[in-house]
This record gives sequence, structure tokens and C-alpha cells, in this order.
Amino acid sequence: MCTSCDVGYEGKSCQTVSTAGNAPAGEKKVKAEKTRDAMLNKITDKKMKKRAELLANAAIGGKKVKKISGKLTAPDEDTACSDYYTKANLDKTLGACVATVTSRRRARSLMATTYDVSVIFSSDEVDDATLTAAASSLEAEGVSGVGLDVDLDPVSELKTIDGVDATTLAAFETEAAAAAAEAIATPPPPAPPPADLVKDVTSHAATHQGLHLLLLVVASNFML
Repeated sequence: MCTSCDVGYEGKSCQTVSTAGNAPAGEKKVKAEKTRDAMLNKITDKKMKKRAELLANAAIGGKKVKKISGKLTAPDEDTACSDYYTKANLDKTLGACVATVTSRRRARSLMATTYDVSVIFSSDEVDDATLTAAASSLEAEGVSGVGLDVDLDPVSELKTIDGVDATTLAAFETEAAAAAAEAIATPPPPAPPPADLVKDVTSHAATHQGLHLLLLVVASNFML
């Protein structure tokens, strides 16, 4: 990365450019995001689209994903996911849940359906300890077949989603890898100093200036 300004234009805005082929910083990420959007537009199922978006964003960021799964009985998909979060003691706003029918049976005049439920999380949403505790909670609630994966490749998971175009995904995989490498190579901007530190420095400077003025007054009185 470098910053350049035209000669004679000091003080005006400068353009940040990349040392790799003089391409604007973040260009690879923008390209990957456009391909991501084209890929998502072809997915009609809302839950699958949400999962695909989470996976695609993780791939662009160069991150792994986590998955927790199991089987439970519920009247419909939404209830299956809701119950799963509740039994796992997890926040329902996190991750992307998908429930798939495995079997149906009648019980007391009602249709009881068994679902394979899985929730995928990005690595920055939950840590491994939280998911381990969630798995234990699910088992304690009687959920069968509980499984836990904490280091999954997001592109590999994208390949399992119905509606993801293979050609678009192949292009996305290459572009996401380039965007992730670009993000790693680009250092984040320095954090601003803490407000207390700025206050302390300002206070110290003001105190020093006041002392200097006082000494000048005392010296002037002796001269008189």
C-alpha cells in the first residue's frame, strides 16, 4: 500500500493505491462480493440463501466456519430451528439454521416430523467453548445425533447447497481467496489514542505553558 499526491497539491485529498498492479485497495473484495451477489440471486430458498451468504462472507474474509447439528421432532421447519436454539441455549439471531425432513409419523392425530437440523456460524460469532456447551445442552435435552465441527471450509460447505451454480461458485472461490489474501496483506489503520491519554497530554501542555508564563512574570518583577 502507498499514498500518492500530485506535486503542488499538498493538503488536498490523496488517492490510496495498491502496490500490486496499481489497483485500488479493496478491489479484489469488491469483485468477490459482486460474484457472491450473483450466486445468491439464484438461490430461491430463504434459509439456504442466508446460509450461503454467511459462508460466502466468511470465505471473502478468509475465515473458517463452525457447525452444530442434531435430530429433533417438530411440527415444521421454523419450530425445529427455534427449538434447536432454545435447547442449545444459543442466541437465535446468530448463525444460519436449516432443518431438513428425515421422517414423518402420526402421533395422536398429529403429524410428527423428524428433522436434521444444523446451524452454521461464522468464526467471529461464537467461540469453541460456547459451541461445546451448546452440544452438551442439546444432549441433555434429548436431542439425538448431536455433532460439532469447529473448523469447516466455507467454500466446501457452499458446494452442498442446492441452487448454488457450480460455474459461479468456481469463479467465486478464486476471487474470495484473492480477497482474503488482500485483506491479510493490508494492515488495518492505526487505532486512535485513548481519550484519557489525549486529555492528559492536553492538560500537561496547558500546565507547562501556565508555568512558563508565571516564570516570565516573576522575572519581569525582579527587573523592575
